[in-house]
Amino acid sequence: MLAPRILIGVEGDFDGSSVRGKNTFCGQNNCAMSSGEQDWIATLRGRIGYTFGHVLVYGTGGWAWTETHTDRVILTGKNAGQVASASSTESGWTAGGGVEIGILPNMSVKAEYLWVNYDVDHTFSYPNANNPTNAFRHSTGDAEEQIWRVGLNIKLGDRCDAEPLK
Repeated sequence: MLAPRILIGVEGDFDGSSVRGKNTFCGQNNCAMSSGEQDWIATLRGRIGYTFGHVLVYGTGGWAWTETHTDRVILTGKNAGQVASASSTESGWTAGGGVEIGILPNMSVKAEYLWVNYDVDHTFSYPNANNPTNAFRHSTGDAEEQIWRVGLNIKLGDRCDAEPLK
């Protein structure tokens, strides 16, 4: 603790994900459809908060990583039917806040919100493209997520400073 009621710390997490999406788009030469999925998400964040007895209200922010996979098929034009895939680990930032409540000397519950932003960068290779200049397509952009979660924290060790609920 920095002061009697101010608490700082570091928190990390790793979660599996089943987020999926599809998108159809058209450019100058053709239309394509992409379907993507997120396999996992991880964050490493600083956390600063203010305590009120057994309640902690906090803000959090730091880094985020995710593994994404995208399949793309060309729908129109001379390369219609060509399929390509791209996978990568993306990085970005996250910020949010939450409330944590001590319910037992070594246990607390929390509700948390995180805003996550990633830089997405995929290169698609179409090995059977009719025109070699169309064999590779590069795609970049931003992906954003809003995450709401609840959790149960258990402190391993002999004591916790949180007061139990009465």
